[in-house]
Parts: sequence; structure tokens; C-alpha cells
Amino acid sequence: MKHRALLTVLILLIVPMFALSIQAEERPFKITVENKKAATCKKDGVRLTVKPTGVFKINKEYPWKLTVKGDSTLSFAKGKLRKTDAVTFKETLAEFDVCYSPAGGDAAKGKIEMLVKFSVCEKKRCLMFREPVTYEIK
Repeated sequence: MKHRALLTVLILLIVPMFALSIQAEERPFKITVENKKAATCKKDGVRLTVKPTGVFKINKEYPWKLTVKGDSTLSFAKGKLRKTDAVTFKETLAEFDVCYSPAGGDAAKGKIEMLVKFSVCEKKRCLMFREPVTYEIK
């Protein structure tokens, strides 16, 4: 009886951990941020890219939202971007330029914190995500 209870407890602890690791490895998208002179920015900017993986596609019907905030050393052109603000928005790729400038006139340094709300779909289902993304400007 003691062994059965111990085995049950171990299974209850191990199975959720295993399931979480599988889910983390099988994310249906990849998010990247590049610091580069974005064509849509007057000064500096970063480009946030969401690229679906495998059979998943960008859900064009979902109300995408990118919320931007950062250190007081940075000033942002827009604090919220929608899918209509995207540089590229198609089934295989979504790209957003986050434009910034130094708040005090010095060289731009600091942390950009972004929250991306989006959705990707396969034939039978759509998945929604809220992904925090942080980028350090040095």
C-alpha cells in the first residue's frame, strides 16, 4: 500500500514536468528581435519578428497587439502597435518595427520590454499567445 501511494505521488510530480518540457520544445512559432536601422523609423529601431513553425500559419483574423515600454532613457514613437502597423503581415511572417530615440539626447541605451499578443493556426485549431520579450540596447 505504501509503495502504491509513493508511486502515485511520483507520477503526479513527474508527468506534469514532462508535459511542460514537451510543450516548450514544440512551440509553433519563433520570435526574434534585431537591433537595426529600421526603414520605418526616423532614428533607431528594433524589428520584432514572429515566424510560425511547422504546419502553423499566422492568424490574420486575430487582433494582434504589441505593447512597448522601456527604461526612462528611451522614448518610443508608439506604445502600442496593431497588425495594421506591421511592416510585414502574411501567413508565414509578421514583422513590427519598434522605433525609439534617447530620451535625454544621449546615445540610446536601455531595456525595451514588449508584450506580443498573437495567434497562429493549423488546419483544425488556432492557438493564442501572450509572449513577453525583452531586448537590451547597449
